[in-house]
Formats: sequence, C-alpha cells, structure tokens
Amino acid sequence: MPKQVDEIKKYEGYETDEIKISKWLEENKGKAYSFIELWEKIEGSLPLTPDEKGTNLTWKNVGLLSINIVKNVSFHETLNKMVDDGKIKMIIDENRIEYYYY
Repeated sequence: MPKQVDEIKKYEGYETDEIKISKWLEENKGKAYSFIELWEKIEGSLPLTPDEKGTNLTWKNVGLLSINIVKNVSFHETLNKMVDDGKIKMIIDENRIEYYYY
C-alpha cells in the first residue's frame, strides 16, 4: 500500500518507537499520559501464561518479564529523548510525570 510522502517526511530521522509514540499522542492531542498509560496503550500488556497449577512463576514468564524490563527501560529512555529533542512535551501534574503532543 502506498504511503503519503508528507507522512514519511514528517517522521524522517525518528526511531521506530518514536514514530509509534508520536502517532499515538497526535491521535490523542490535547491529552497528557503517564509513562504507564503510554506503555499499556502502545506496547500492550504482558501475555503471561500460567502453568498447570495456575501460577505465573514459570521459566517462560521469567524470560518474558526479563525482555519486558529491557523494553520498558528503553521505552522510558525514548520518551525522555523525545522530550529533550522537542518532539513531545512533559508536564508534572500531582506528582505524576505526563507526556503529550503539542
């Protein structure tokens, strides 16, 4: 499917996560979101699979949690970089840091 040239140029130099974050915040312009809210909206929840006893403490889930922690830290660093680069704004409201598109 062809893409609009303006859309491609708009995000020139952006990393993949930056594009996802920017597009989502643009679609929800006028609203500010915490890190956790953005993470859940953009990346989704962690798909843990319980074992036959119903516990989530399995080797598979430990691996998923490890990967999730690395992705989570990277996502947070991306948000901060975007603020530093002026791509999005950050505001502190009621002891919460929130991000928004302007």
